[in-house]
Amino acid sequence: MRVKKSKNNSRNIRLYHALIGILSAIIMSIFILFATFQDQIYLSVNSIFFWLSVFWVINITITFIFLNSNKFNLSPRSVTNWINYWALSTLLISSHFMPLYTTLFASLSLCTLIFGSFSLNSKQLFMLACFNAIGFAVILYSQQYFYFPELKFYKMDAGNYWFIHLGLLTLFYTAASSVNQISQKLKNRVRQLKLANKTIEKMAITDDLTGLYNRQHITELLKNQLQLHARNSSPFTIALVNMDSFKTINQDFGHQIGDRILIAFSHLIRRQFRQSDWVGRFSSEEFLILLPGNSLQMSKLPMERLRTSFEELGISDLPTEIIHTLSVGLAQYQEEETADELIKRAQTSLKDAKISGRNRISEQVTN
Repeated sequence: MRVKKSKNNSRNIRLYHALIGILSAIIMSIFILFATFQDQIYLSVNSIFFWLSVFWVINITITFIFLNSNKFNLSPRSVTNWINYWALSTLLISSHFMPLYTTLFASLSLCTLIFGSFSLNSKQLFMLACFNAIGFAVILYSQQYFYFPELKFYKMDAGNYWFIHLGLLTLFYTAASSVNQISQKLKNRVRQLKLANKTIEKMAITDDLTGLYNRQHITELLKNQLQLHARNSSPFTIALVNMDSFKTINQDFGHQIGDRILIAFSHLIRRQFRQSDWVGRFSSEEFLILLPGNSLQMSKLPMERLRTSFEELGISDLPTEIIHTLSVGLAQYQEEETADELIKRAQTSLKDAKISGRNRISEQVTN
């Protein structure tokens, strides 16, 4: 059964995105105000508050557009991607307003590559690195234009920072890409191991031919139902279903024909019963059905429907002389009864159905 994403989960992720945008604006405002008090911004107080207001309006607008776009991906990977871009944008733009701390901000911006290497794919990591390099170059040029207009870029110490930054960026990207590849391989291996474990678990509890539960697991489910009954005293009934003359069909027509009948029966029984019912192959031609919440009388109707449906079932490429019917033995659980005792009473009911002429339902009320 496919699980759909809940509305609450989507709303929580959207709220998380909004908080990222607001936090980015707050951090940027703190940096700018700090730079003002450190005499690193050569603007008037009115200009500073004007540009802060503009930044807040742009930030809120962009955040609102992203959160209301149907094409916006709300996956955890998308959240991580935007965290990196918001953090890097904040650091780079802050370095423009605080030129003395450019090297510090450049080092911090490189750290976002390390953070991104554990969650982003190679394409996203490359885009983040390019954004880092281009953004830092633009900041250096703008610093020259606003703060050092009399100097040439190639004569500035900032120019050396640019080349050092580019070298470090290449080194960090190479290392981050290697970490990313290893991380992706580990994730793929973990995913394969989980899939293999699920396959092994399924093989351990199901019958190879019919795909129904095997004898060991259906018996375990029956014992669990006994424990559940001890807590809530809800009634339940079991049914032992046996295919009439199945051994004769195998001897006369071969096991392939017998297997085809078993498979057709397993498909039919899946359609006939509720999801809360449990069905398992108890022996070669015998099946155990556990009906939680059903009394003996309530169980007769679905079992009669199964009996008639199987008798009328058309199975492709089956010899016309084969008549496939089944007999059913019912037994409702009684207080302080063990699983083996309950199964034994169902087997007694099944034996009565066979003696009475087969192709019928028999019930066992008392020990």
